[in-house]
Amino acid sequence: MRNAVESWQLTIPDDGQESHTVRYLPLEVGKKYKVYAKQDGSWKQLSTETIGSYLAFDLPGNTAELAVVPGSSVPAWVIVTAAAAVVLAGGTVLIRRRKKAPVKQAEE
Repeated sequence: MRNAVESWQLTIPDDGQESHTVRYLPLEVGKKYKVYAKQDGSWKQLSTETIGSYLAFDLPGNTAELAVVPGSSVPAWVIVTAAAAVVLAGGTVLIRRRKKAPVKQAEE
């Protein structure tokens, strides 16, 4: 996986359970990370929960190839909303300028 700060193969001894909760301590505490597992030949993002300094996630099965990639510290919806606000503000300014432009009258 590209951009991975860490990747590894994890094997948990067979204990009869279908999934296991794994706790991961990131290299740099306080930064945002996403955890991916390779399943059926493609990478799937795992749902994570922060517990203290650890990221916790459920691992389906007993064996997985995992990768940790840097995540955005700002949620995507915040970026999209900010971009939309800038576009709307720009459009409003242009519309107001066109309405206030003086109309030239033909000379007699």
